[in-house]
Amino acid sequence: MLLRHPLDDELHQLAGVHAELVREFADSLGSEQVHRSFTATVAGFNGAPVRNFVPLLAHRVARLELQRLDHDVPGHRRAVTSQRSQSTVSTV
Repeated sequence: MLLRHPLDDELHQLAGVHAELVREFADSLGSEQVHRSFTATVAGFNGAPVRNFVPLLAHRVARLELQRLDHDVPGHRRAVTSQRSQSTVSTV
């Protein structure tokens, strides 16, 4: 029987979270910014005695930070809002 270390599962989950955030935000913020924000967020959980929810919490915290940064990109929010309103009109 092969035993897996809990840290292996955490690292695997964190890699998936990172990939998801890159897919969502790299076009608007760049993959380097996504990586920096994600890495800083995960580092904030260093030393946490209970690790079970670190991937979930890191995803939530990093996503909120990236959304805030994305919203602060000049002109980007208007473009997203404009695209949404156009898609709403075209589906009516």
